[in-house]
Order: sequence, then structure tokens, then C-alpha cells
Amino acid sequence: MMPDEEPGDGGERLDVELNGDESLSDEEQEGYGSMSGDQNRYGSMNGDQDGYGSMNGDQDGYGSLKEERKEDVGLKGEQGGYESLNEERNENESIGEEQSEDESMKEEQSEDVSMKVFGEAGSMRVEERWNEVDEIGGLPLVVATRGGMAENVHRGHVAVVRADGKLVAAAGNADVWTFMRSTAKPIQAIAAILAGAVEKAGLDDAALALMSASHQGEAEHMAVLERMLVQTGVAEEELIFHETLPSGMKGRHEWQQGGGQPRKLYHVCAGKHIGMLALSKQRGWPLDSYWQPDHPLQREVLRIVSIFAGLPPEAIRLAIDGCGLPVFAMPLWRIALAYARLAAQPEAWADTAVRAAAARIAAAMNSHPALVEGSGRLATTMLGDGNVVAKSGAQGIFVFALRQEQLAVAIKMDDGTESAWPQAACAVLEQLRIGGELAERIRSGFPPSIINDAGQTVGRREPCLRLRLL
Repeated sequence: MMPDEEPGDGGERLDVELNGDESLSDEEQEGYGSMSGDQNRYGSMNGDQDGYGSMNGDQDGYGSLKEERKEDVGLKGEQGGYESLNEERNENESIGEEQSEDESMKEEQSEDVSMKVFGEAGSMRVEERWNEVDEIGGLPLVVATRGGMAENVHRGHVAVVRADGKLVAAAGNADVWTFMRSTAKPIQAIAAILAGAVEKAGLDDAALALMSASHQGEAEHMAVLERMLVQTGVAEEELIFHETLPSGMKGRHEWQQGGGQPRKLYHVCAGKHIGMLALSKQRGWPLDSYWQPDHPLQREVLRIVSIFAGLPPEAIRLAIDGCGLPVFAMPLWRIALAYARLAAQPEAWADTAVRAAAARIAAAMNSHPALVEGSGRLATTMLGDGNVVAKSGAQGIFVFALRQEQLAVAIKMDDGTESAWPQAACAVLEQLRIGGELAERIRSGFPPSIINDAGQTVGRREPCLRLRLL
């Protein structure tokens, strides 16, 4: 839990009527095809982004400044005539040319340094990376202060999407490509439900919660995982990743008190992997390669993720996650859409079996919120509200959905931080006027005040994001 005092409301409250149509381990730090024009549904960001409005003509009193310039010209004419003024201009133009030459030389020198350090190919890669950084850079969402002065600004993006696929609000770029990381886990777990592997093994809702979890290695987590191994017949050594220690402070303390040893079950993704191996065993698929992207298990998981995201499988970009499995990248608003469907299961979206599996996973997460992430986690707090489905992922991605509103929110922090999530989530809830008392419950568990190791209040985390309604 982050020891943190009461913030502002995160910017102007926006009157919106939503009709309802619709600390972790490395793993946790760990062409989308035709989109029928809807990739730009969040509207233009020109001119009125963040309420800046038009700056043409009268910005900073440019009109009066032009008049002052005219008076200056007249004064110079009286003092020495326009000829002297023209001479001054010529001199200024000459100086400007020299400055331009100096700037060009500096640019050439900079290029020369880049070439010397990285070589031609390396220099091109650096340029490409900087271009990519420019593309994903977000807007200020949360500011951290110390001694009354801003110490850090957490930038990022927010996408708010209805279960019918409509993007209704955003901050930053809702189309920014983002890895799902562990927010994909509840959807990945659906493959085992659809195939009957969950029923065959007799796995209960607690096991489903662990299959969707980034667990902290606490005693209750380990008890369920041990039982899952017995029920599925999966051997701990079959899990692809290395042995590790509990990732959460509570779990680490319990482990130390018991004199425990590193083991694979302590990995935050152990539940997900057990579920996948159980499915592979049930289908007769190879177990020693279950993690490879071309394995039939992973192809089936990708197919299901594509159903939730509303994208063809080939439009989802793949990489390797911290736990060794494929990880999925897509526009941020598609991740929000996937969670809106996970929570609300709209009839027009998918067949009965998929919707029923989504409902079962979501219900299991609400029934066992402490199993999904553990003590002191934002998702655990939010899952305690039966109207909310929430999950965190590595590198700053957090997603939550509200069933009754048929709405989901995806938050991506540029710097990968987790500390800014609670205040960003509160700002979204309050600006959209949704979630009832959820924002207050979040602040109760994650106050905005920053407390140092001496128990002193030294600063605050305050939201500064402003949603654009679309």
C-alpha cells in the first residue's frame, strides 16, 4: 500500500451522461489491420486539446505588440530615417546568416559524434528509436510534489471505451500501441474454460482467480496453487520460468519466517502457466513447448484475445513477456474494449460460450480479489466492488471496467510507474461522474500524501489529467 492526503479533483469535472449501452517481478514490470476508420474515433486533438483553445491572432497580446512595433519603426524613421533602419536590417540579416551557419555546423558536429559513437547503422537505429519515443509520449496525468514544488510529472494516456466499441473519452493518444502485459491474464484463462480443462480438473473459482492473477506469494496464494498442481496433474518443474522468491512484502515475510527456499510457484504468473499446461494435457498437446508462439495452445489464446479486442489475430503484434509466454500489443483503446466486454458481456459481441466464460472469470475475480493480486494492490481494492473488474500489468498499464455502466478505462503511464495509478483512476471516475463511492475507497487505501521513512509527510501525488469527451 502506498502511504499517501487528500488531492484535488484532478481537473474540471465534466458532465457526462453515459447511457450504459454498452514491486512486481520482471514479468510484471513486465499493423492492427483495417479498423474501419474507428481508430480516429476519439476525435481531433487540434486546437482544443486540454482546453487550450485557439491561440490564433491574439495570443499573448500579439495584436498590441504589432502596434508597438509600428511605433518603433516610426521612431527610428524620425531619428535617422528609413535608410539607417534598412542598414540595421541588413546587418541583422548578416548576423542571422552567420547564426544559421553556426547552427548547421553544430548539427553536422552532432551527427558526426553520433556516427563516431554508434556507426552508420547504429546512428540510424538511435534516430528510429527517438522517433518512436516521440510517437508514444503522453500528456501529464499525475504530478508528484515535494516541499510545495513539482518534483516529477507522470505522463501517459487514457482511453475510455463502451462495451459496444465506442470511444467516449481520452487523454493523450487513445491509439498509442501498448503491450497488455498481465492485463491479458483473465482473457488468456478463458481458453481453458472453453476447452473444458477447468471442469475436467475440478478447478473452482479460487483457481480461476489464480489463473488470472499476478499473485504475491502469500500463504493463501500458495495454498491454492499447490491444490491446482494436484488437481491438474501438472508438475512444478514443467513451468518454463526459473525459481524465484515471493514478490510481495507480506509473502516475502512469510517465506522468511518459514525458512523457505526459492521455487517456481512463487512466480507471479504461476497460476496462468498451470492453467495453460492443464489445457495442453487435456488436448494432448506437447508440454515442453507450450510457451512457444506457434504452439497450438498459444494460437488458441491469441484467437481468444482477438475476439475480445475486436481485431484479427494477425493484426495483434507479439513479443515475449517476462514469464516466457507471448505478450500482445494493440492500440490502448482496444485494451479498454477487451475489458468492457470482459465485464459486461454484451449479447451482440460474441457467442454464448465466450460470453459465459467471460462472466465466470470476472465473477471469480470479484469473489477472490485478494488472490488476483494480493495485499496493498490497487486492483485488489477495486475488485472488492462487485461492479468492477480490474487488473494491473507491468510497465505502467492498468485497466478497469464497470459492469453497470458497460464502460472500461485503460491507463498507460509513460514511465512505467504504478504510484500514479490510484490518483489517475480517481480523476477519471470523478470527471466522468461514475463509480459511486469508488474514488473515495481508492483514496482511503491509497492516499495522495507522500510519507518518507521517518513518517513525515513530504509531498503529494495529485492528478492533472483532463479528459476530452468524444
